[in-house]
Amino acid sequence: MTTTASLTDIFSLNPLDWNWRKIKPFTAAEEGDTAVPRETRFQRSQYSIGQPAITTETKPRYVEDQLRGRVLSVSLPKWWLEEGAPPPMIGAKEKGADEVEDVYKFFGLIPEKVSATVEGGVFLKYFDRRTQNSLVIEIYNDLKVAAIVTRGKGIIASADVNNNEDLARVITKFKSP
Repeated sequence: MTTTASLTDIFSLNPLDWNWRKIKPFTAAEEGDTAVPRETRFQRSQYSIGQPAITTETKPRYVEDQLRGRVLSVSLPKWWLEEGAPPPMIGAKEKGADEVEDVYKFFGLIPEKVSATVEGGVFLKYFDRRTQNSLVIEIYNDLKVAAIVTRGKGIIASADVNNNEDLARVITKFKSP
């Protein structure tokens, strides 16, 4: 037996009264589809209009998905490819997408420039207008990551980035005047 809800019934529902609980985050690989972005699923259970309803909602990750897509879609200009330069490696793109997502998630920074390097890597450039500092993160074709902070022509800090602590140290120098 199906029940038809009127618009009054639907608009009288209050999402704040629903019992939201976080299920577990999943990755696209766990779902078997690499084209699906990572996201967190939420499940709500609510008795509405006399019948139990269980639905699955997703928490949007618009900025993260845009940043990842921007990095994963970088390519070399046609004239570099004609000269024999290798295109960016898939591994470097994926590592770059992870780095740009971590920088956004933990520090709220969005790169001004995302491009490919002639050596088959990925180049990310951030600029802080307040301090006039530039941060460049480069992911090499062997998946090593390096970062450098400059102001004008002077180097403030540089480091090989092996983990999030190294990244945090470099970004702290980038944000400091």
